[in-house]
Amino acid sequence: MRGASGRWLVVGTLAVTMLLSLSGVARAAWPTTAGGPMRAQAAVMPVGGAPVAIRVDKKIMTVLIPQPVLFGSTRIAAFDVYRANGHQAPEFVSLTGCASLAATLTCSDLTVFNGGTYTYTVAPRYGSKWVGALSPPSNSA
Repeated sequence: MRGASGRWLVVGTLAVTMLLSLSGVARAAWPTTAGGPMRAQAAVMPVGGAPVAIRVDKKIMTVLIPQPVLFGSTRIAAFDVYRANGHQAPEFVSLTGCASLAATLTCSDLTVFNGGTYTYTVAPRYGSKWVGALSPPSNSA
Protein backbone atom coordinates (compact mmCIF):
# COMPACT_ATOMS: atom_id res chain seq x y z
CA MET A 1 0.00 0.00 0.00
CA ARG A 2 2.75 2.42 0.83
CA GLY A 3 4.24 2.10 -2.63
CA ALA A 4 0.95 3.03 -4.32
CA SER A 5 0.37 6.11 -2.16
CA GLY A 6 3.93 7.25 -2.76
CA ARG A 7 3.39 6.98 -6.51
CA TRP A 8 0.19 9.06 -6.25
CA LEU A 9 2.13 11.71 -4.33
CA VAL A 10 4.74 11.88 -7.09
CA VAL A 11 2.08 11.95 -9.83
CA GLY A 12 0.13 14.66 -7.95
CA THR A 13 3.27 16.75 -7.46
CA LEU A 14 4.13 16.48 -11.16
CA ALA A 15 0.59 17.46 -12.15
CA VAL A 16 0.64 20.55 -9.92
CA THR A 17 4.08 21.53 -11.24
CA MET A 18 2.86 21.21 -14.83
CA LEU A 19 -0.25 23.29 -14.13
CA LEU A 20 1.78 26.02 -12.47
CA SER A 21 4.20 26.11 -15.38
CA LEU A 22 1.28 26.77 -17.75
CA SER A 23 -0.19 29.60 -15.67
CA GLY A 24 0.34 33.29 -16.36
CA VAL A 25 3.05 33.68 -13.74
CA ALA A 26 5.88 35.89 -14.96
CA ARG A 27 9.40 34.55 -14.83
CA ALA A 28 12.72 36.19 -15.60
CA ALA A 29 16.33 35.05 -15.69
CA TRP A 30 19.53 36.64 -16.86
CA PRO A 31 23.21 35.80 -16.72
CA THR A 32 25.59 37.99 -14.76
CA THR A 33 29.31 38.52 -14.94
CA ALA A 34 29.71 40.92 -12.01
CA GLY A 35 30.46 39.86 -8.47
CA GLY A 36 28.94 41.14 -5.28
CA PRO A 37 25.37 41.65 -4.14
CA MET A 38 22.68 42.28 -6.74
CA ARG A 39 19.19 43.61 -6.44
CA ALA A 40 16.07 43.12 -8.52
CA GLN A 41 12.58 44.56 -8.22
CA ALA A 42 9.23 43.27 -9.30
CA ALA A 43 6.15 45.41 -9.42
CA VAL A 44 2.43 45.14 -9.89
CA MET A 45 0.77 47.69 -12.14
CA PRO A 46 -1.12 50.07 -9.87
CA VAL A 47 -4.69 51.16 -10.49
CA GLY A 48 -4.68 54.86 -11.25
CA GLY A 49 -6.83 57.34 -9.40
CA ALA A 50 -9.97 58.77 -10.98
CA PRO A 51 -9.11 61.43 -13.57
CA VAL A 52 -10.65 64.90 -13.42
CA ALA A 53 -12.45 66.26 -16.50
CA ILE A 54 -12.67 70.02 -17.09
CA ARG A 55 -14.63 71.43 -20.01
CA VAL A 56 -12.64 74.20 -21.71
CA ASP A 57 -15.23 74.96 -24.40
CA LYS A 58 -17.79 73.08 -26.54
CA LYS A 59 -15.15 70.99 -28.30
CA ILE A 60 -12.24 70.76 -25.87
CA MET A 61 -11.83 68.95 -22.55
CA THR A 62 -8.83 69.00 -20.25
CA VAL A 63 -8.22 65.73 -18.45
CA LEU A 64 -6.09 65.62 -15.29
CA ILE A 65 -4.70 62.14 -14.68
CA PRO A 66 -3.09 61.23 -11.34
CA GLN A 67 0.23 59.46 -11.95
CA PRO A 68 0.65 56.46 -9.64
CA VAL A 69 4.10 55.26 -8.60
CA LEU A 70 5.20 51.95 -10.10
CA PHE A 71 8.23 51.34 -7.86
CA GLY A 72 10.67 53.59 -6.08
CA SER A 73 10.01 57.02 -7.52
CA THR A 74 9.13 55.88 -11.06
CA ARG A 75 5.79 57.41 -11.97
CA ILE A 76 3.54 55.99 -14.67
CA ALA A 77 3.57 58.47 -17.57
CA ALA A 78 1.48 56.67 -20.20
CA PHE A 79 -2.19 55.76 -20.06
CA ASP A 80 -4.87 54.17 -22.18
CA VAL A 81 -7.75 56.65 -21.98
CA TYR A 82 -11.42 55.85 -22.51
CA ARG A 83 -14.25 58.36 -22.88
CA ALA A 84 -17.95 57.66 -22.39
CA ASN A 85 -21.19 59.57 -22.39
CA GLY A 86 -24.62 58.41 -21.32
CA HIS A 87 -25.48 57.10 -24.80
CA GLN A 88 -22.51 54.97 -25.81
CA ALA A 89 -19.98 52.51 -24.43
CA PRO A 90 -16.54 53.82 -23.47
CA GLU A 91 -14.27 54.35 -26.47
CA PHE A 92 -10.49 54.65 -26.67
CA VAL A 93 -9.35 58.23 -27.27
CA SER A 94 -5.98 59.78 -28.00
CA LEU A 95 -5.22 62.81 -25.89
CA THR A 96 -2.85 65.54 -27.06
CA GLY A 97 -0.55 68.09 -25.51
CA CYS A 98 0.14 66.04 -22.39
CA ALA A 99 2.40 67.61 -19.78
CA SER A 100 3.47 66.16 -16.46
CA LEU A 101 3.03 68.55 -13.55
CA ALA A 102 4.21 67.09 -10.24
CA ALA A 103 2.16 63.90 -9.79
CA THR A 104 -0.51 64.73 -12.40
CA LEU A 105 -0.52 64.37 -16.16
CA THR A 106 -2.53 67.13 -17.87
CA CYS A 107 -3.87 66.38 -21.36
CA SER A 108 -6.41 67.75 -23.84
CA ASP A 109 -9.20 65.90 -25.64
CA LEU A 110 -9.87 67.79 -28.86
CA THR A 111 -12.42 65.31 -30.20
CA VAL A 112 -15.49 65.95 -28.03
CA PHE A 113 -18.72 66.84 -29.75
CA ASN A 114 -20.79 69.97 -29.11
CA GLY A 115 -22.74 69.63 -25.92
CA GLY A 116 -23.16 66.40 -24.02
CA THR A 117 -21.35 65.31 -20.91
CA TYR A 118 -18.46 62.88 -20.77
CA THR A 119 -16.59 60.80 -18.23
CA TYR A 120 -13.09 59.38 -18.57
CA THR A 121 -11.39 56.27 -17.24
CA VAL A 122 -7.69 55.49 -17.58
CA ALA A 123 -5.50 52.39 -17.43
CA PRO A 124 -1.83 52.96 -16.59
CA ARG A 125 0.64 51.65 -19.18
CA TYR A 126 4.36 50.95 -18.71
CA GLY A 127 6.30 49.96 -21.79
CA SER A 128 4.46 48.15 -24.53
CA LYS A 129 3.05 45.22 -22.56
CA TRP A 130 2.25 46.24 -18.96
CA VAL A 131 -1.28 47.64 -18.63
CA GLY A 132 -3.06 48.13 -15.33
CA ALA A 133 -6.74 47.96 -14.47
CA LEU A 134 -9.14 50.78 -15.32
CA SER A 135 -9.47 53.62 -12.87
CA PRO A 136 -12.76 54.73 -11.39
CA PRO A 137 -14.59 57.13 -13.75
CA SER A 138 -13.94 60.86 -13.69
CA ASN A 139 -16.54 63.45 -12.85
CA SER A 140 -19.02 64.28 -15.64
CA ALA A 141 -18.13 67.40 -17.61
